[in-house]
Amino acid sequence: MIETNHKKLFASCIMMPVLADFLEDVLNDEQMRDDIIDKHLANNIKTVIKKLIKADSRLIDNAEIESIEQQNNVKIKLRQFFEL
Repeated sequence: MIETNHKKLFASCIMMPVLADFLEDVLNDEQMRDDIIDKHLANNIKTVIKKLIKADSRLIDNAEIESIEQQNNVKIKLRQFFEL
């Protein structure tokens, strides 16, 4: 169970900044934002995005170079998967 949670944490750290970028782009599109969510929720999501990016930065700052490179490679592949 603990090993599974570590894997989930690792996967989350890789996906957090990518997801945050995607959500930020959606929220910056005023028409799309207004169609999907209200202004209050948009502000809450922006706050969560900032916290996710901060958490990722704190976790990766203490990592070895190889781990950082692996995380960046996975982020690139994830973006390529979505063709963004």
